[in-house]
Amino acid sequence: MLRIVALLLMLLLTACSSGPSNIQVEQAFKEKLVSSDFTGGMISKNIQIKNFIVDDIARGDSGTYVATITVTSSTNMMGMESTSTAQNKIKLKLIDNKWVVLD
Repeated sequence: MLRIVALLLMLLLTACSSGPSNIQVEQAFKEKLVSSDFTGGMISKNIQIKNFIVDDIARGDSGTYVATITVTSSTNMMGMESTSTAQNKIKLKLIDNKWVVLD
């Protein structure tokens, strides 16, 4: 019985300390893209994420996680379309039960 309680406690602690899922990383990235658009939405409305890949998620310091992401996006500005792919590292933290990208 004691082993079962210890196992359940260990599983509970593991679940509480887990990092963001791939979906949560993508959502936080998209929200940061919109919130950091200094043009009042003109840029973020013209960017389409074609492909979003979470290559790796690693535990950082002070409750943060670092996600390595590869994003293929296209922009259409004044009738000109441009597509690019870039790999970046973003730092995330769980704030008020929501994963957010830190600056």
